[in-house]
Amino acid sequence: MSELVIGAATVVGFRYDLYDGSAERIESDRRADPAPFLFGDRSVRATLQEALRGKRTGEDLFMTIPHGQVYGRRYPDRARRVSVKRSDGARGAKFHPGQRVGRRGDDGPGGHHR
Repeated sequence: MSELVIGAATVVGFRYDLYDGSAERIESDRRADPAPFLFGDRSVRATLQEALRGKRTGEDLFMTIPHGQVYGRRYPDRARRVSVKRSDGARGAKFHPGQRVGRRGDDGPGGHHR
């Protein structure tokens, strides 16, 4: 039996660990069964799909993807400061950049903001 080679119309499942620029793990996907996707269907970033092309079943992949290719362009002028007092249940909590936090408005709970 030959090993599967990833390419067009291949169903692929993978697990990942995401590290920041300081090599600190910030996210991990260690489910019992990896979520499948159809190679080429655009449900996974093109950069990642191209890196997977030609890989074989069970093969490890290490890659660096620039911030802009993953999250899009950054707009510093759109950042807003929000008082901790307006955060849902966050008094005394430690926050980190990019964390999603619930917000209370004058009339009660509001949406999530970054």
